[in-house]
Amino acid sequence: MVALHEADWEQDHVVKTTIIVASSERDDPLAAWNEHESVYGNDGPLNTLLDMAALGWPEQPVEIEAIAVRR
Repeated sequence: MVALHEADWEQDHVVKTTIIVASSERDDPLAAWNEHESVYGNDGPLNTLLDMAALGWPEQPVEIEAIAVRR
């Protein structure tokens, strides 16, 4: 969101997100999915949710990538 704001873009410019969750808790991917829906609703951009064993840094449990297009 910071990158979008700095570029003077809005959330409605986002066309695809990827959320990667590194957690052994089964509820954490669902919580990430629910957060995505709270921001974008049911008709938001395409989304891929991945549940991984680990990410690059132990203190980094979630990584989010967004692709935005100015229409």
